[in-house]
Amino acid sequence: MKKHEKKEKHFLLFFFCGVLLAYLIRRNRLQTVRFPQLKNIQKGLAEKYGTVEAAFLVGKLEARFEDLYSHRPRFREPGLQSHVDQLIIPVLALYQVLMEKLGEKEKALEDVHSLMLQVVTGKSRLIIPLLQKFPKPFSVFRYAVRLVNRTTFPAPGWKIDYIEDSEERISFHIHECLYVKVLKVYDALELVEVFCRFDDDIAALFEGKILWKRESTLAKGATMCDFCYENPNEPLLDEE
Repeated sequence: MKKHEKKEKHFLLFFFCGVLLAYLIRRNRLQTVRFPQLKNIQKGLAEKYGTVEAAFLVGKLEARFEDLYSHRPRFREPGLQSHVDQLIIPVLALYQVLMEKLGEKEKALEDVHSLMLQVVTGKSRLIIPLLQKFPKPFSVFRYAVRLVNRTTFPAPGWKIDYIEDSEERISFHIHECLYVKVLKVYDALELVEVFCRFDDDIAALFEGKILWKRESTLAKGATMCDFCYENPNEPLLDEE
């Protein structure tokens, strides 16, 4: 009898330890959800509006972010969810807070772009210079574009059709975009153009080593976004 009771006590002890551990892990995950690079955002806000005003704006920003985050859409696909959690919700929260302060859509959009620029392009600033270390950087870039599109912009969030993939250029059309779909629900389609501008900012980091063109976007009402990257070291047959 005593041996049986001892086993029961051990079982209950391990059970409650497991429940407590699961609770602590979950609580830690919830507590670690933070607006990305908030210190840099606060620094940028202080430069624009002053230290005191920035402090109040950050307080509102954290509260708005937590509210939007808790009610955000949940996708089964981790690739789609990461866009919502790390970019769409933070940018939307910042935009809403700035709209309340400024009351001017264009001014708020411009400030969102400048404040979030480093957050969005940070990794690209580290990766793009590494391309120059390869003897044929455009070949590596073509492979990287395919890999990034497949892993970072997967279906059903995006519908991508490749037009050309050669040593001269890689071009593709995007017919569906997660950012358009989600921000339309939030009645903030104007924010899609901010994300499109980040594409231009990243392309500028190539410094002419890779040429970038895009003439239409879904954000501006077109039926597709037409991405085109060209190799400046190869003759372009359609321009001869």
